[in-house]
Amino acid sequence: MIKRKLALASFISISFIAHAGAQTQGITRQVMQTTEFPAGLTTISAIGTMAAGVCAGAHIHPGLETTYMLEGELTLKVEGKPDLKVKAGDSLQVPIAAKHDACTGNMPAKWLSVYVIERGKPIASPAP
Repeated sequence: MIKRKLALASFISISFIAHAGAQTQGITRQVMQTTEFPAGLTTISAIGTMAAGVCAGAHIHPGLETTYMLEGELTLKVEGKPDLKVKAGDSLQVPIAAKHDACTGNMPAKWLSVYVIERGKPIASPAP
């Protein structure tokens, strides 16, 4: 059971890192913990950083994203909603499967995200 969980965590981590690399240079994400909970879902916590003056690229998640800004600020762009500027100390949520992007201004940003996603799916995919 432990080997299975480690294999799943490794797969999710690799998928997450591969997706980050496919988006934009200047973005790093480090998966901190992966838990198969609640039933049928996976909860993943990750620390992300983004250099100044870059965007993540439009993408979606197969579940809910909840983020707390640790440092800096960014602009969250969720399709169909007004842009949201968030700074250190702010939190945000991105609805399930919402097409969104995040961009930094003249300073880098760092955040903690928790994703509750469908089990077996990648954390993120490019937006259709």
